[in-house]
Amino acid sequence: MPNREDGTYVNEKDDQGLRFCSLHAIWYRTEFGCQACFEDSRKTSTESVKVNVQIFKCPNCGKTSLVKNPDGITYECLNLDDRAVFKIKEDGTYFQIGKLIR
Repeated sequence: MPNREDGTYVNEKDDQGLRFCSLHAIWYRTEFGCQACFEDSRKTSTESVKVNVQIFKCPNCGKTSLVKNPDGITYECLNLDDRAVFKIKEDGTYFQIGKLIR
């Protein structure tokens, strides 16, 4: 097998639309680019999303397992035995509007 540094072999690959990535030591098609380089750029460019979640005491089961849903209106108990859904009144007390099915 010819060595990749051999000029004629490189020219043959170049005619087929292939390039060599020296970072990952792989051949790739020129119209797509090096997929390993693309994956590396995706890993470094994504930022972790931090979510600030407040947990409250559930008025139904008494455990600290009540979280506010993303809709901003309802609260859900994460206790698997309870799974109650609440809304908050104007005076700050919770009233149960239902239960989630398992």
